Amino acid sequence: MYEKVIENVQYIAQNRRLKNLPKDMISEIKFNKKSWFQYLVAITIAVLLSYIITYKGNTVESMLYAVEVINGGALAFIAIIFGTYAIFQALMTDSVIWALLNSDNNLLNISNRSFLHLILLYLINIITNIVLLIFLKSIPSEYCLFESLILSNAMAFILEFIYFVYVFLIFYEMKNFTVNLYQMFNVYNIYRALELFEEKTGEDEE
Repeated sequence: MYEKVIENVQYIAQNRRLKNLPKDMISEIKFNKKSWFQYLVAITIAVLLSYIITYKGNTVESMLYAVEVINGGALAFIAIIFGTYAIFQALMTDSVIWALLNSDNNLLNISNRSFLHLILLYLINIITNIVLLIFLKSIPSEYCLFESLILSNAMAFILEFIYFVYVFLIFYEMKNFTVNLYQMFNVYNIYRALELFEEKTGEDEE
């Protein structure tokens, strides 16, 4: 039992190093067997939005509106992440922490990493949104990247596609964070219930 706790604590301590943070952060949304559906959803939405914005309307105005909506969503999500994680940390007891450190998959470390990586991914998105908002509001609605309209539309489609894929990958990642947090709350509820049971049993014996 103590070996598992020591191993998990050492692993958490190793993750404090920031030199591998960019790589670890990107690994949160990298493609693998478990994330194929996440990528399918993100790519499908990105293709549809990129096509509509580029070829079915005023590209600059439509993209400006999309970025404003996405930025509002990102700010709301980051507030939810901070709020829910702060609530959970406030509920943490010694018995809960001990139980999490005893878990085979190191739930405490997974939750901490998920929180940090998701916050950083959203911060990158928000900074990108700010830059895009400034740029899009500074150019005329008929602006073209190149003299050729076909080339300009193709480039706009590609850039929009990359942007939307990233956005909806991190939006979908909220599901994974929620699942991890749900597991943590379950652990808290179980151990809190056991503590209450012990207290109630002790009172009945007296």
